[in-house]
Order: sequence, then C-alpha cells, then structure tokens
Amino acid sequence: SSDSVSTEGDMLIRAVTPLHAVLNQPEVKFQQPLEQLLCQRRAFNSLSWVALGLLFAVAEVKGDPTILPNITVGLHIYDSCISGIQALGSTPPLLSNQPQPTPNFSCGPQQLLLSPSTWLSCSLFTESLSLHLPSFLCTVLSNAHQPWVLAQLLSHFNWTWVGLVGADNGNFEWLDQQLQEEMRHGDGCLAFSKIISPGNSISSTARTTASSPAARVIVCDCYRFHVRLPGEEWTRRMWIFSTSFFYDPLVLGPRAQELLNGSLVLAIHSGVMPGFEDFLLALCPAIYPGNSLMRKLWEKLQGCRLPASTPSTQSARDATKHCTGLESMTAAHLSVFKLSDLTATYQAYVATKTLLAAYQNLVSCAPGEGPFLHSINAKKKISLMTIYILLRLFKGQLDGANDSDSPTCQKCPEDQWPNLGKSQCIPQTLDFLSYHEPLGTVLVVCTALLFLLTLAILDHTPIVRANNHQLSYLLLASLGLCFLCPFMFIGHPGPLTYAVSQAASGVTFTVCVSTVLAKTIMVVAAFHATQPNAKIKKWVGPVLPSTVPIVCSLVQAALCMFWVIGWPPRPVNLTEPGSIATVMCDEGSLELFYAMLGYLGLLGLVSLLVAFPACRLPDTFNEAKHIILSTLVCSCIWVSFTPATSSHGKDIVAVEVFAILASGAGLMSCLFFPKRYIVLLHPEKNTREPMLGRHHL
Repeated sequence: SSDSVSTEGDMLIRAVTPLHAVLNQPEVKFQQPLEQLLCQRRAFNSLSWVALGLLFAVAEVKGDPTILPNITVGLHIYDSCISGIQALGSTPPLLSNQPQPTPNFSCGPQQLLLSPSTWLSCSLFTESLSLHLPSFLCTVLSNAHQPWVLAQLLSHFNWTWVGLVGADNGNFEWLDQQLQEEMRHGDGCLAFSKIISPGNSISSTARTTASSPAARVIVCDCYRFHVRLPGEEWTRRMWIFSTSFFYDPLVLGPRAQELLNGSLVLAIHSGVMPGFEDFLLALCPAIYPGNSLMRKLWEKLQGCRLPASTPSTQSARDATKHCTGLESMTAAHLSVFKLSDLTATYQAYVATKTLLAAYQNLVSCAPGEGPFLHSINAKKKISLMTIYILLRLFKGQLDGANDSDSPTCQKCPEDQWPNLGKSQCIPQTLDFLSYHEPLGTVLVVCTALLFLLTLAILDHTPIVRANNHQLSYLLLASLGLCFLCPFMFIGHPGPLTYAVSQAASGVTFTVCVSTVLAKTIMVVAAFHATQPNAKIKKWVGPVLPSTVPIVCSLVQAALCMFWVIGWPPRPVNLTEPGSIATVMCDEGSLELFYAMLGYLGLLGLVSLLVAFPACRLPDTFNEAKHIILSTLVCSCIWVSFTPATSSHGKDIVAVEVFAILASGAGLMSCLFFPKRYIVLLHPEKNTREPMLGRHHL
C-alpha cells in the first residue's frame, strides 16, 4: 500500500510493524461489507523506529560482500497501526504478494517461499511449544520468566503484600497463578488481582485502591494505552510494570512521566548498533523512492514539504518552504530519534541480521564442513530439551562423527537399535509375556490349579455313571489339554510354539464343545427312545456319543492343519522406535483364523439350540440346564474379551490366555461342580435310589 515501506530484491523479507498510531476502525455490524480500515496519525516513536532497524540491517547486508553474495535482499514492511485486526489483515497480502488479499490463490509472479516466522515479542512461548511450531522464532525473552523475576524483585525490597492488575489478554490468569506460586517461596502473597476491562485505563483501578488499606505495591501487566490521564492517586502506590508496558518517553506526556517517576519497569534487553547514526545521517527520500515513510520522516526532520505530497505532520503543515529531498542531515536532526532508547529498533535489527546470517549458513553449508557455530560436538553436555529434539530427529540412527567425523548418520536395521554412545547397532530387547513377571506367574498358577482339578475323578458312583460317564471322561480330558495350552503362549516365543499354539487351543476346545453337543443329543435321544415304536432307539448306544466328538473334531483339525501347513502363524517383532521390540503374533491367514473361531461358535450355537427344548424333559439326571448355562457362560466370556483383542504386544497374549482359562473353567464349573457337590458334601444322595426317584439334581 501507499503506507508500506518496500525495497525490491531477489530475496524478500516481509514484516508487519506499526507505522501509524491510530486505526480508524468502523463498527462491525455484519450486515454489509466492512469499510476499508484507515491508519491515522503517523507514529514517530520508538515503535515506528522498528522499520528503521529493519532497513539498517538490510543495508548492512547489502554492503557486506561476505553475506549472501550475488543475492539482493529486499524488504516489504506492512503497517499494523498498533492494531491486531490490521496486523492480521496484512497477512494475506504478505503471503499472496498482492496489495489486496486473495484467499486460496497465489497470485504473485514468483513462487513464495514460506520462511521461518520471527517475532519481536513473545507472550508465553516455551521450548515445548517450539516443538510443535519449529518455524516460530522469538528474539526476546518469553514472558514465562516474568513471574520469577517479579518475585525476586519483590523479595529484594521485602515487599510481601502486593496487588496485581493486568490487561484482559488471555495471560492474566496464568500470571496470577504463577506469581502467587513464586511469591510463596519468599513468604509473600497477593492482596488482590484485578483485570482491566477493555477500553478502560488503570486510573479507575488506582482510584479504587487508593482509599483502601490494601497493598501499597501494585504489579501491572498492562500496555501503554492503559496509562492515560493519570491522577494524583497514582502517587499513593508503588507501581511495577511488566515488559508489556514498553516505556517510551515519546508516548507518555510530561504529566504522566512526573506521576510515574519512581516506578519500576522490566525492560527488554537493548544494545548498540554500530553505524546506525551514520545510516540515519545518510537517509534521504531518493534512496527509497516511493516510500511514504521516508517522505513523511524527511518532512518532519527538515520542517518542509516535499513536492506532490500531502502534509501529514504538524511541522509539515506549518512549513512555508519546500524541500527537494537532497538536503543534508545533521546531528541536530537526530534528536527526534531519542537514540538513548532504541530497544524496539535494536530487536528488529538483531532479528533481521540473525535471519539473514542463518540463511547465509544454509546457502554456503557443505556436508562435513559447515559453517558451524562454536565447533559443535554431540559429545558435549547439552540440555534435556536439546537431547529430546535430537532423539526425535535421529531415532534409530548412528552418529558417524564418533568414529570418522562423518557428516551423515547410518540407519540401524529394523531389529537393532544404537547403543548409548551411538557408535554401534545392538539387538533390541524382546518384550514378551514372561514366567518371571507377576502377570505371567499368576497365569501359570491358575493354569496349573485348573489342570489339577481335571485329574480329580471319582468313578463307580451312581451319579457319575448315570450321566454318560464316557463323555464326561472325554470332556475332562479335553479340558485338561485345554488348560495346558496357555503354557505355549507364556514364555519366550519360538516359531514352533507360535505355529501350533492357536491351532492346539482351537482343536482341544472344539473337542470340549463337541462333547457337550454329544451329551445334549444323548439327553434328547434317551428321552425319545422311551416312547413306543420310536425309531431313534437304534441310535441310543455307544456309537452316537463317540461319533459326534470325533466327526466335529476332525473337521476342526483338518481346518487347522490346512492353516498351519499353508499359512502358519509366526512371531514378528513390532519394531517401533526404541530399544525394546514387542513380539507380536502374525496369524498368517486371518481368514482361516476367524474360520476356526467361527466353527467353534457354530458348535456352541447348535448345542444351545438343542439343549433349550431338552431342559424341560422329565428326567432325574437331565443335564440340559447345565449345558445351557455352560454354553451361555462360554459365549459371554468370548464376547466380553472381543474388544480387548484390539490391544497390542503381550497384552493380547494375556487376553487370549484369560479367555482360554475362563471358558474352560466355565464349562467345568457348570457341568461338574453340581455332581462334585453331591459327591463330596452330600454322599447320602449319591446312591441308586435317589437317582431313580423324583429328586432332581
């Protein structure tokens, strides 16, 4: 725009900084397009000298043949009018290279390269936040250190009863909390904390506290525009201003400076810019043609009017003479700059020089040669935050500089990890469900106890022989084998155990479920065989109970054999970044794995459907109710453990072991514990007479 400052070049630096002090902002009604925002009252104070710091840094680089040779550095400065709205409005033109913002389009004649964003002031920018915003750079200290500094200052003067006021900028609550925490270490506390309402000044707060016996020392986290028209009540308090205040004698009037005399301000670091006075003395509109800042500045310094210009300053309006822009600049003209306090100018100068120096290092950097600052060596002690950043960048890589000063890093194989010295690759530690850890020990003990329970057999008793003891023995044997399967899941995994563990547990549990199905069929067949002329009598005998488990188990065994031979499960290492590799099981073929589970579910469903009609049969030793209960228990266990299969590593192994043990224990409890209850606790009922009577189990 006409109020921007621009110099062309091969490489452009774009900046947003105040050139005017007031923004004519109309009321936003959201009913019609917003009128163009107009900046008014040219700002000739320390903030407006930021543009001069940028120009001085660019001029120094242009005059130094060792920095960016054969590259001309240009500068575009956009006016923020000390307004966040105007600053945000300058961002689209800054990115699109057009005077008017065009969203979603890159309209510039050259492709724009988004460079790091350098900010002259930061609020709560921390090192952890820099990990998420790596291109966000600050040139001044973050406000995160201010609570500690303020607490140290208060402790030095033994001020333990203070007040806190601040602007409603989103950081006041944080400052209130942190300052109280820091003051507790020095036996201090806050008397009150108040937020300055938008559009108000501190004068109302000062008048409120002047007549109260509250704290005589007030910490103010505010801006300069909050300090307007101070009254006598200001002198009744000791004011301590944070870095947000940014003291500038050119902005505060004589009355404000008199009333604030004796107050303390946390100042931002400043420094000397060698050659800056000579740069100012050499300034003239001819060097920067078309830039309104140079024209207005020249009119103010010389007290004249340039041709074809509208006077913007009072000195230019009162001037009766015209100037050409070629007049000489003397040291007397520099008094307007207040060279004793150019903090903002210095920060802009340092930021620009640092950015250009970094770009120069990137352009001239050669692998292994640099340039590098301070002979960087990874063996030196560095901060934990730096170590964390390096680990994020170079996980799983060797530092070749340890041996041969190699500029590159060698990546370790997938199953290896660099040692602490980053000098060699070592195998990763395998993480699996071990016998020695508490979870593995508990599972082993439970497995052993359940297996021993299957060995407790009391035959030759009426209650055992009356419930098809051949199928009961087969069911106990298959349950015992099922309880032994978890031993293949626990411990150091091997190719053989991983190949047969899933199939073995599936086949043994199929024998259990098919035996339950056979017992259900036998209950139904035995009842219907007692009816006259029943054709099912020929099926009641030793053939049917043994045929059902054999046929059903052979189908599952054939399916598992086809799975293990064709696509066997195998152990794989989950090689995530780190020194520990988690051992996972690759099922080989998920289709066959789920086919095995689906076949088990089908057998359980058939057993449930057959047992439901048989539960009302009038028989003393009818097991249909127990079969229904056992089938429902197993189904509930497997369904409840299904969401847990989304876990990883050894957790999924523990889930599978729990499912095997719980389902086997559910079958054994529902089918055998009622009989053991009679055998062990009520032996008087374990006779032939109750079995033939009306007493049901």
